[in-house]
Amino acid sequence: MPKGLTMYYNIVESDDSTAEIYIYGDITSWPWLDSDVSSYRLANKIAAISEDKHINVHVNSYGGEVAEGLAIYNILKNRECTTFCDGFAASAASVVFMAGKKRVMNKSSMLFIHNAIGYYRGNAQDLEKGAEDLKKMNEIIRNAYIEAGVTVSAEELEAMMNKEEWILPQDAVTYGFATEIDDASDEAYDELFQNCLPSIMNSLANTETITVEDDIPLQDLINKVVEQTVSAVLNRLNQKLDIEEQNNSLINNKEPKSDLNINRSGFLGFKK
Repeated sequence: MPKGLTMYYNIVESDDSTAEIYIYGDITSWPWLDSDVSSYRLANKIAAISEDKHINVHVNSYGGEVAEGLAIYNILKNRECTTFCDGFAASAASVVFMAGKKRVMNKSSMLFIHNAIGYYRGNAQDLEKGAEDLKKMNEIIRNAYIEAGVTVSAEELEAMMNKEEWILPQDAVTYGFATEIDDASDEAYDELFQNCLPSIMNSLANTETITVEDDIPLQDLINKVVEQTVSAVLNRLNQKLDIEEQNNSLINNKEPKSDLNINRSGFLGFKK
């Protein structure tokens, strides 16, 4: 690496229990650009992280050298870590991604797997030897995927690597390359629902008794329950927004203002 340049991968010890590693560059034994990552430098950084810390590894890399990728994979595999595919985990970087006990794909991310590539020169025996060496490297790479828990057979995995396969997040989970897909929005809605649930239950508990007669359609009863449930949710949401706006105004010393408005008629919209 040229003098004066800094490494693009980064390690952040976010709190007492976790550390964040960002591998956002090519994986090479000869780091030249500031985005390049070498196993030697990264290993030294990881060794400095306390053994009792969980490591979150964020990957966005086109890959690089087989040996470097395997070394990083083995170093991380021996630690408690979760890997995140933040963009592409391609080629050797897909092997690094396999190091996590939890392997998380973002919705807008992809894996790319293929066979090892090498360049050889010489006579026929030299080229045949090079081909045999590449086959052994392919076997080691497949072992990393299998060890991580891929659900496809060894034959299917070999066929995927022969095809040079791009793998979407849902397929990565289905095939076992990843354990889950990160969806922050779903988590936010789940949290919001849990916060609203007491209000929903309270509203339903206080509902006046409805006498059901034979000639009253069931759909009318369902509509009544849905109407009261939606009303309870909207009231709770508006209360939360009011509280958050007041808190923000105290922090920023500004008048409460929100781009998001949930009006009393039950429509979700944006203020102009």
